[in-house]
Amino acid sequence: MKKKREDYLHSPVSQPSVRKLRGIGDYVNAFSNMSFQARALGEGAKILLEMVKASNCLKTLTIAGAPVPGGLQGVICDLIELKFIDVIITAGSQIAHDMVEALGFSHYKGHHMMNDLELRDLRIDRMYDSLLDETKLNEVDLLLNELWGQEGSGIISTPELCKRIATYILGKGLYKGQSFVVSALKSGIPIFSPTIHDSEIGISLTTFNKKHPKKRIVVDLLLDNEKYIEIFSDRKYKKRGILILGGGVPRNWAQQVTPMIEFIKHGVQILEDREIGYNYGVLITTDQPQFGGLSGSTLDEAISWNKYAPQARFATVHCDMTIALPIMVGAVKEWL
Repeated sequence: MKKKREDYLHSPVSQPSVRKLRGIGDYVNAFSNMSFQARALGEGAKILLEMVKASNCLKTLTIAGAPVPGGLQGVICDLIELKFIDVIITAGSQIAHDMVEALGFSHYKGHHMMNDLELRDLRIDRMYDSLLDETKLNEVDLLLNELWGQEGSGIISTPELCKRIATYILGKGLYKGQSFVVSALKSGIPIFSPTIHDSEIGISLTTFNKKHPKKRIVVDLLLDNEKYIEIFSDRKYKKRGILILGGGVPRNWAQQVTPMIEFIKHGVQILEDREIGYNYGVLITTDQPQFGGLSGSTLDEAISWNKYAPQARFATVHCDMTIALPIMVGAVKEWL
């Protein structure tokens, strides 16, 4: 049936006055009735609220990029401690940056136009306008080397590896800052890292294994696949949601869980009675879909791969995560 004008012109764009808005929840609610990325952020926060309020919903957080150097470590800890998430999937680099902060060190404010040759000579690492004292990564390396020496040889998953790192920091009395790895341990939240080898943790393990071949520690990333499938398939979860920071391997690894389940059950991806993917998806990204990369691809596109349920609720916020995430989490906390 042909649509009429009133089928389109029925929801006015809000024109809020800041004099009438009282808290972050008010602002984000107003955003959701505006346009452009204000609306996307508001809708993303409301979908996150639905995920958090659903007691039978598995809530997964994926982390790519550099949120810890960017100042988001505290918000990630909030997500854990407020019980807004049940699983973390992160790039290995962010575990190393988290450990720097856990040991009481800091990342520092810099500038994107600093002299990188000068920084190199001073052993200072730059991430756009954030700086890291490279000698503090040495402290992380020393701690990890002590840990590997006590572990003995064997095969280990990344969730178990993260638990042992956090346990060691606490047990040695070295916890002087804040840490999402430690918060996750205390809250019983597993941390998966499908890129653990591409990080300071991976460099440290590689070095240890080269020096101590008889005590070789093997991180089994395929074991991670099995463990996440077990969590995702737990019958206590009737729905599943995902909050994606940036994209990258953590996003892709988390999303491929339903195709993996189908292959395990049937040997091929079937045409009928397909596994049900995520019911909610909130993506915060600055990438664009037209270049074909995963980080910018739309959540709708992932339906074709059966990674999301056909009727899944989506929101994509094209915004720097250091802006969007604190606002969205703050709004959800206030609404609750």
